[in-house]
Amino acid sequence: MSLTDFNATWTSSGNENLDAYLEATGCPKEYFDTVKSGTLTYEFSQDGDTITCKSSSTSAGPDQPGQTNTFKFGQEYEDVGIDGQKRKTVVTFAGGKLTYSYPDFDGKGTKASTVKEVSGGKLTEVSPFLSSQSRSAYEDCVDCICQMESNCRVPRPLCHRDGGSDSCGPYQIKYAYWLDARLRGGNLRGDWRTCARSLRCSRRAVRGYMDRYATRRRLGRQPTCEDWARIHNGGPNGYRRASTLAYWGRVQSCLQAM
Repeated sequence: MSLTDFNATWTSSGNENLDAYLEATGCPKEYFDTVKSGTLTYEFSQDGDTITCKSSSTSAGPDQPGQTNTFKFGQEYEDVGIDGQKRKTVVTFAGGKLTYSYPDFDGKGTKASTVKEVSGGKLTEVSPFLSSQSRSAYEDCVDCICQMESNCRVPRPLCHRDGGSDSCGPYQIKYAYWLDARLRGGNLRGDWRTCARSLRCSRRAVRGYMDRYATRRRLGRQPTCEDWARIHNGGPNGYRRASTLAYWGRVQSCLQAM
């Protein structure tokens, strides 16, 4: 199959692993069914070695009229996804398939790829296979946050009074933080203090909190360790507050010592 087989307007006839894509983009789970009920349309055209792809979805709102991306094979560019966010991307064509490779899909060191294939007059796609790097920037960052909070140990006593409320566990998580984290991180053992007694559960709580507040959509750019550290220290808008800069400085020193 040649690339010219793609040069047409296509309605996607199937999208495997879409839930993983939506979760990675930060889409709230209550909207998954709405997104999946929509129809995705792609229009491909070619001018020399330049490919243009126009995409739209019937589930998109009036403020999301569709996206147009232009690229050349093997060259990195910023792809605008169906969520409206920009990601560095490299597209290749082999075996009749277009493969979109994302070196850092979610701003946390997660590699991903999407495959589009035309067969039997239909276009099918497989949404990103997500595969975290063995040591991502995110993991290094939360390790240093853990060091700043407790030397990465479950403290005794478990909690201490901080700013009028208790902070508990190796990440010194407050009750409100834990509640927010559950919206992205799952049940988290069903109890704040029980979760705080576990390093593993506490890390899941931090991840859930960041997946809610330190997102590309919310920040308008790719999140960094500075964002994660300052949001952990100062709440959802901590990345904007001058009061969190000293905390970030300590986390940064930890990273440099790794």
